[in-house]
Amino acid sequence: MPQTPAKQFSGIFISYRREDAAAHAGRLSDKLREYFGKDEIFMDIDNIQPGEDFVEVIEQAVGACEILIAVIGRSWLSDNDQNTGRLSNPNDFVRLEIATALNRNIRVIPVLVERATMPRPQDLPEDLSKLSRRNAIELSDIRWQRDVDQLIDAMVEIRRKLGVVQPLPRPAVEPEAPPTPQPETKPEPKPLPQPNPLLENWKWLAGAAALVIVMLIAVVWFIQSARSPNKPPVTEISKIAPATNEPAKKPESHDGMVYVPGGAFIMGRNDTDKYERPAHRETLKAFFIDSYEVTCGDYEKFVKEGSHPPPQGWPGRVCPAGEARKPVTGVTWGDAIAFCSARSKRLPSEQEWEFAARGTDGRRYPWGNQWHPGLANAVGAAIGMVEVGSYPAGKSPFGAFDMAGNAWEWTTADLMPYPGGKLPEPTADPGTKVLRGGNYKSKKHEATTTYRLGWKASGAPNYETTGFRCVKDAAESSPEK
Repeated sequence: MPQTPAKQFSGIFISYRREDAAAHAGRLSDKLREYFGKDEIFMDIDNIQPGEDFVEVIEQAVGACEILIAVIGRSWLSDNDQNTGRLSNPNDFVRLEIATALNRNIRVIPVLVERATMPRPQDLPEDLSKLSRRNAIELSDIRWQRDVDQLIDAMVEIRRKLGVVQPLPRPAVEPEAPPTPQPETKPEPKPLPQPNPLLENWKWLAGAAALVIVMLIAVVWFIQSARSPNKPPVTEISKIAPATNEPAKKPESHDGMVYVPGGAFIMGRNDTDKYERPAHRETLKAFFIDSYEVTCGDYEKFVKEGSHPPPQGWPGRVCPAGEARKPVTGVTWGDAIAFCSARSKRLPSEQEWEFAARGTDGRRYPWGNQWHPGLANAVGAAIGMVEVGSYPAGKSPFGAFDMAGNAWEWTTADLMPYPGGKLPEPTADPGTKVLRGGNYKSKKHEATTTYRLGWKASGAPNYETTGFRCVKDAAESSPEK
């Protein structure tokens, strides 16, 4: 299929250095084309036809683009072999691309890959000095899809302000052509059969008997349903995957926690990314898990009890006004460990968290296998955190609330491959822990019961959407109260 000529191009230009980040630029290009469409993305290796003037085509494309993405790796400033400044050359293609875009005052977005850092002003020539003041987005290999989604969201908003209407996604398969109408043929008329009085009476009696049998069955079913304690409510939401994992007898209860019986379940999935593969069998002992994410008010009491520092963004040692019933965020992995320990509890293992969220029937979301708006604070349901328990119809099979959306939740797990699986390269840094459940910004695929996000236990850029809940071992022999 012929490519869009550069003079007609008015979309997103990807600038990169081949020796530096070609693989990451190509991977990003594929994702952007899936969302915006093939003709909206310009990347030289795909858009320049054989025999075209390389410099002329790029100058035309940069001159007409709406957004330029500058992919910056660790050797973006210097040559891999000589370690000398590449941008000092006025004919360097990357310099020409970015300088042209900056001079046109279009949006230039630095995208950092391979843990690269933004160049300092003194590292850049004068015509690129404005680049150092542009806010950058980091694309990490361990959270690639999440980071790319945030970049896409930013570009959609930029294009909306520019008056660009994003076309609807094209269907993957062309619709089938309607069948060619056939000339209508009229069948030869047949003589009507003469009614048989005896046969007609027999049909009437058989129909009446069948009607009586159906009515009796309906009455019996109605009586049994009325007696059943698990009769589903009539609302559409409460019809979704009713909980079937309650134990016959619970041990001693704990305030603010729900019981999760021990047993075997299937963890992970085989129809998603490598972090969640392969599906495998796990067996757990019984435990209790907090009904709700730990709230800001709960954490304030913990801070005031001792010398533990408050979370990021708190005014002093008190919870921000109006947020006492919202999940506490801004907490590191060590903060969550300390809180649970002070309450004679602990953080959940990754296996415990997933089992509490999906139950024994392997559901994709806490309420079932299909996404339903109004069951979780995710996918744009709200503009920020909401009070815990705000989506009661979306609770897990065991009765835990907000296990999809609202705030990410810490687990004890290091980000490691499942047995028989393999993480994408490069592997995670030491000290990377697993977060579960998504947050209010998450897409559908992140707010599942199986999605895994690697995040640094400490020293990450931010923890503004990171919270937690605690668990406690259950003695299954304890008497019920």
